[in-house]
Parts: sequence; C-alpha cells; structure tokens
Amino acid sequence: MERSTDIRNRAFHYISIMTFFLSIMCVVGNAITKYPMSANYKWFYLLLVSALSILGSKSVYESYLQLFLSLNIILVILPIGWLNGGRGNSSATAYLFLIMIGIILLYENRLRKILLVILGLTVAVLFYIEYRFPEILKIYDYDMLFKDRLIQIPITLVGGFLILTLYSDTYIREREKLNEYSIQLREANEKLEYLASKDVLTNISNRRIFDIKLEGIIDTREHFSKEIYIVLFDVDLFKEINDSYGHSTGDRVLSEIAKGLNPLLNKESLLSRWGGDEFSIIYYGSEEGVLSTIDKLNKILKRIRLGNDKEVTVSIGITKMQETDTMSKVFKRVDKGLYKSKSEGRNRYSII
Repeated sequence: MERSTDIRNRAFHYISIMTFFLSIMCVVGNAITKYPMSANYKWFYLLLVSALSILGSKSVYESYLQLFLSLNIILVILPIGWLNGGRGNSSATAYLFLIMIGIILLYENRLRKILLVILGLTVAVLFYIEYRFPEILKIYDYDMLFKDRLIQIPITLVGGFLILTLYSDTYIREREKLNEYSIQLREANEKLEYLASKDVLTNISNRRIFDIKLEGIIDTREHFSKEIYIVLFDVDLFKEINDSYGHSTGDRVLSEIAKGLNPLLNKESLLSRWGGDEFSIIYYGSEEGVLSTIDKLNKILKRIRLGNDKEVTVSIGITKMQETDTMSKVFKRVDKGLYKSKSEGRNRYSII
C-alpha cells in the first residue's frame, strides 16, 4: 500500500509540473491564434494552482493538494474552457482525455469513482448548456478554430503520452525492484530451508529431517509393505580423538564418514547426523543390504588415518521397523542395540 502511494505521489508531482508548462504553452498558443485575453483566464488560474501543487508536493498536505487541483480542473477550469472555447470547438472535449487519465492514475477505490462521477455530471451539464443555451458560447471564425485545434490537440496527445509513459516507466521500475526483492527473498528462504535441514559440518541431513521422515513412514504405514531398517551409530572414543588430535581432526573424521557413506546409500535411504558423533540411517532394503552397508562403512573408516596409525571404529545399533512401531519404540530398540555394541567392546553392530 505504501509503495502504491509513493508511485501516485510521484506521478502527482510530475503531473503538476506538466500542468504548469501546459498552461504556459496554451497561453502562448492563444497569443499565436489571436484568441481574446479572456480565453487565457483559465490558464492563468491553472498556472497558479499547479504552481501551488508543485510547491506543496512531498509535504504532509500533498493528498489534499491532489484533491484541490483535481476539483479545480473539473469544476472551474473545464467549464470555463468549455464555454470560452466557442461553439464547435473540440479542444475542451479533448482535454477530458487528460483529466480521466489523471483521475485514474492518482486515485483509487471510492474517491476515484466519486471524481469520475463529478466529471461525468459536469460534462453532462456543459452539454446541456451548450444545447439549450447556445448563445452563451462565444463564436469564433473558422480559421481561428482551426489554428487552435492545430495547437491544442497535439498538446493534448503529447500530454497524454507523457503521463502514460511516466506512469508506465515508474510501474516497470517498481516491478523490477519487486522482482529483485522476490529473488532475494526466495534465495534467503532457500538458505534458511537449507540451514534448517542440513548439518553444516557434514552437509548431510540433520536430526530434524530424520525425525520428519521417520514420522512420515509411521503415519503412512510405509513399513507395512517395505523392509525398513533404522541404524544408529557413533564414533568409538570420540572424546579421546578430540583430546588427543584436536577438534579439527574430530571434525574431519565426521566429515569423511558422511562424505564416504552418503553416496553409497540407495535413493530412498537417508543418512543424517544426530549431533555430536552420532549418525543415523533410515535404510530401505533387506537385512543383507544393511549389513553390506555396514561393511562399506567399515572400509571407509579404515581409510581414515589418525596419528600413530590409530584406527577409527564405530559402534552400531540396528532394528527393523515393525507394524506396531511408534517413534519412541523405534528409538528405544535401536538405542538398546547401540548400547549393547558398546558394552560388548565397541567396534561392532547389534541387531535388536
């Protein structure tokens, strides 16, 4: 809403400037066509009103000045121009085009409708006066009317072109800005979504995504028709690795595990980091497939070397999902398997 108001205020400022110079041009045009001085009264008045609008634009009274200028054009300048223009002069009718454009661009909703109704009623009254009381309108010779049209109609067309071009260019610029903001917002949302779903260190899914996927499996009963295993493992004596070789080495171990194991899983399966040195897998496939994956994990671990050729090992808990499972039941079983592997000496897996 604020941006729309800014566009209208900017358009009003430029329309006021254009109206100011239009008044000057019309006075000059009347002098060229040798119209009587009385024909310039409306332009002198419009010159004054538009000057006030220019000076007051971008002030707290700008909206009132817009309405003041519009009502003066409709109720004062248009009637005077219509009656002073003479019989058969279509110039005043041509200016209706500019007035309607201005109302449509500067106003909206109820106020726009009210001003258009006022304009329509004013024109209807002027037509009635011209028809019923033609003697009120002045009579000019044909040459003078021709010269006046030769000046006024091009001015009207150029004025309409300038107003529409101004508003169109302003709209295009605002739309480009909006598109740019939309792109920035989309990129920011994508970044937030990535940060909310990925573990920054290992670049694999985090605990949140694991929980969402597991909950989805249980809700849709996907494990009723598919073999799905949950695997939980952590690095043995990881604290000693950090203490002995530094946290950067510990981070490298976690990253290499994720980097090596993640590409080896099938498309349905999910590897995630729970936090610390714990990893979890939702594995789609048979028990043989799970054990094959564990074997591949051990091969990856053998390639990770620490000082003094110390090997990295993991303890693993494995459980197959059952039809009666809830998330808490699954976690309880797989955690029991992990605890069993640790209590039996680490560097092994236990299926519960």
